[in-house]
Amino acid sequence: MCWVGWARRVLTARPRQTAMMADDKRGLSGRAGTMVDDDTFWNMFDDFVFRLDATGCLSMINDAALAKLGYRREQALGRAFRHFVADGDVPLAERMFADKQQGRTRHTRYRLGIVGAQGQRFMAEVDSVALFADGRFDGILGIARDITERWRMEQRARAMEARQAARHAAMRALARGLKDAPDVSAKLACLCDTAARALALDAVRIWRMDDERRRLHCVQAWGEAEALPAVALGDAQSCLDSVEMQGVLAVDEAERDVVSALVPARAGSWLAAGVRVMGELMGLAIFARDGAGEWQADEIAFAGELADQVAHVLLAEQYRQAMADLQLAASVFRESPLAIMIVDASGRILRVNRAFTTITGYPAREAEGAMLDILDSGRQNEAFFRAQKEALSRDGVWQGELWSRRKSGETFPEWRSIVWVRDGAGRLRHQVISFADITDRKLAELQTQRLAHYDALTNLPNRTLFLDELSTAIEEAKAAGEGLAVVLCDIDEFKLVNEMFGHTVGDAVLQLVAGQLRATLGARHCVARLGGDEFALLLRGVRQLAAVERMIEEIQRAMQQAVAWQGSNMQLHVRIGISRFPEDAAEPEVLLRQASIALEGAQKAPRRYAFFAEEMRQRVRRRQRIRQALARALEQRQLELYYQPQVELANGHIVGVEALVRWHHPEQGLMNPGEFIEVAEASGLIVPLGAWVLEEACRQQAAWRRQGMNVRMAVNLSAVQLHDQGLPHYLGEVLRRHALEPGMLELELTESALMEDPDDCMAVLKRMKALGASLALDDFGTGYSSLAYLKRFDIDTLKIDRSFVRGLPSDDLDAAIAITIMAMAKTLNLRVLAEGVENAAQLKFLREFGCDEAQGYYFGRPASAAKITEMLRARQAPPLLA
Repeated sequence: MCWVGWARRVLTARPRQTAMMADDKRGLSGRAGTMVDDDTFWNMFDDFVFRLDATGCLSMINDAALAKLGYRREQALGRAFRHFVADGDVPLAERMFADKQQGRTRHTRYRLGIVGAQGQRFMAEVDSVALFADGRFDGILGIARDITERWRMEQRARAMEARQAARHAAMRALARGLKDAPDVSAKLACLCDTAARALALDAVRIWRMDDERRRLHCVQAWGEAEALPAVALGDAQSCLDSVEMQGVLAVDEAERDVVSALVPARAGSWLAAGVRVMGELMGLAIFARDGAGEWQADEIAFAGELADQVAHVLLAEQYRQAMADLQLAASVFRESPLAIMIVDASGRILRVNRAFTTITGYPAREAEGAMLDILDSGRQNEAFFRAQKEALSRDGVWQGELWSRRKSGETFPEWRSIVWVRDGAGRLRHQVISFADITDRKLAELQTQRLAHYDALTNLPNRTLFLDELSTAIEEAKAAGEGLAVVLCDIDEFKLVNEMFGHTVGDAVLQLVAGQLRATLGARHCVARLGGDEFALLLRGVRQLAAVERMIEEIQRAMQQAVAWQGSNMQLHVRIGISRFPEDAAEPEVLLRQASIALEGAQKAPRRYAFFAEEMRQRVRRRQRIRQALARALEQRQLELYYQPQVELANGHIVGVEALVRWHHPEQGLMNPGEFIEVAEASGLIVPLGAWVLEEACRQQAAWRRQGMNVRMAVNLSAVQLHDQGLPHYLGEVLRRHALEPGMLELELTESALMEDPDDCMAVLKRMKALGASLALDDFGTGYSSLAYLKRFDIDTLKIDRSFVRGLPSDDLDAAIAITIMAMAKTLNLRVLAEGVENAAQLKFLREFGCDEAQGYYFGRPASAAKITEMLRARQAPPLLA
């Protein structure tokens, strides 16, 4: 059994197998057994691997664990395991160790908290097995995995489930309690008790406005030792205003200001929920905790529901009191804010109050004696009234929303309550009907729906409303014979603003841009935000191209003004795409899509804006077709690698080849690599394409090696691949799969790709160099890297770009550059390879000044593997060079 296989078994085997293999350590001595203490072996693992000796002290720990804990190896080794365990989990860890030490168990899996050198904590899942030597306990081998995020998610999920379960149970208990409570005070006490238990509260207060709306009176309190005095409405106005706007005000850290009398003095955090009776704010429900803490969204929502229950209790009490008042005093009946009718069993109106007249427009003399159907709007069908009657017959009470008709004929929404009054024999004698006009509430709902058409951050129209505006504008332009333009613009490198200054500043910049666009364009034109940093503009009355260009340039000037933010000036630039009606299209969605296509074209436009042109659409469609076809090509093996020889100038022998991908399209024939490689990089297909190239190149190199032809294989890496942290692992797998010498694989990189994120590239390249692969810097001299990067990136080969070789030897500047590169390479002990060698004069010049290798048409064009095989068979023949 090889040591790699043994290690994998130790780390992944089932508990029984793991224990057996650990116990078998002595028998594996000299092979797998020694790996238990082999740091190099365990450092290959990303999980944390450790060993404890028989006394419970750390005797081995891998690099991954050291990096996570923040210890140097010499600091960690020799410490007792308790040193690394969170205090609360030390008993568990000691028990697990003792169980193995005393032979009660060999393998355990458990979770515990781990503490790092700086006090950082994380949750780990630990698998450990007991080790034995000569039948005696010799310590523990363990592997730990960081599961902090998973553990936190589980904790949050359990907390959410617990809160939801408590909430459901509380609401069920509340329903029973409200049903059994004899009066409003008992009902409110039940509500407070339910709230306290469900939300883990320390105090609950229910405040109700008096009839004059001058004071708030505490009608129920839970967790209070003494009665609470009334609070003047003015002293609580800021809290009331916030609740009026938000529904529920959540305060995570109590603020002792104007609302101090409403909230317990000891409260550290609290919620204030509005108690609305018939849509009108009539009081507050305060839910408080002594300690500070963040309120969860479901807790806030539940507080709102509890406040609604308070409102229902108060509303029911209001109805009950209203009915009692009807029996006791007609004056109370007349002054009720609710419209009230007394109706007989046949549906004839007997009495109405002033609110009825105010709401419906019917004077009492007209309404009294008339049938109830004078208010019928015709909007409710027979099924509605049938269900209403069934509820009244069953419960004696009905509440709900319906539409009624005023005397003027205007229909309006109302919230109606109906109570049936029966005689001693149970026969229906009267109906007491009360209702409130809820037109304002309905208007508020419409306003909410309107807000669904506007961007919350900038208050600009969103995509939906913009398309509606555009549709209307197109119809108006058709009728008036005018033109219009749809403009899409986004902020260049807005992502950097968020990364450098934070999303708060990014949001502020978007608001500034929105204001600048509105100010620049004026009221006639429409400005919308489609999302992110993308804005859409509708320019009306612009038929001439010149008029559109003037407005675009005006927008650019406005955007280029420096934006001051906390002492820093940010210069904003925008990229703009334009489509026009009627020149380009007449449908809103099409115009917007065309502007988006033009926006892509603006990326390379000299003036940073571009008008839609049909060739843009064709270019986009072609790129889409290429992307789709390339994806199929990868699946259907339509790709092939060609190889261009690399010749050693000292003897003319072929010492290497560069792998170049070719695509044999089933319909279009051989595709231009420059075109489909660009599409692959833009679409993300470069990752599977690059993996295929690497695999195929190594497969071919292995085939040549089996035939006795061992040549270096050069493979190009894209910028995307250089940032792929998984590439070194994949490369290692490919090399092992084909049993290749890593030194015979050369990875070619361009200066521009390296400079996109040098630090990120450095991490990937170091890991590939550690595998033994060599690195070549392609197109050297055409980029903008500093010479320091040659040392940092540990480059092995410099490739002189063909643009410097083309003019050799006659072009003095090209000659000077080539000589400089070769001299510098020799000084740095780097190999030099010249690209694009096409004639003997170029070859002679390069040989004279010390160029090591070359490739180009002079030696051979890129060719299939079969043709290169023929050339390699002749490699030991007389040199190719004279």
